[in-house]
Amino acid sequence: MGCRDLLPSLKPALLEKEQQEAIEHIDEVQNEIDRLNEQASEEILKVEQKYNKLRQPFFQKRSELIAKIPNFWVTTFVNHPQVPDMDDEEGEGEEDDDDDEEEEGLEDIDEEGDEDEGEEDEDDDEGEEGEEDEGEDD
Repeated sequence: MGCRDLLPSLKPALLEKEQQEAIEHIDEVQNEIDRLNEQASEEILKVEQKYNKLRQPFFQKRSELIAKIPNFWVTTFVNHPQVPDMDDEEGEGEEDDDDDEEEEGLEDIDEEGDEDEGEEDEDDDEGEEGEEDEGEDD
């Protein structure tokens, strides 16, 4: 057995050493990147604090103007498109919309063969209770 037989065993050892060195260099480079990221975060924080301070007079002025409008925030939230419709204090208005939605759901159920809208909810509950009863017996 000559030198050629030894080369395959030496080659992986050299590769492992090269790979280990590469991993160490990768770690060093990553540490530099982390230091730069930390420095950037600190500078970004300083800039944000600076501009927050510059915004304060405008926030104050806006608050003073909003205070002159009765129920500004309530009106804003009630009219916002992403706020779900809720019943108003008197129980009128939007409640009718909810009834329409319920009736639409009942129409779908009626098409499936349920006869009475009032009993429909009870039937659903009985089906669930039956499932629960089965689970309790186990």
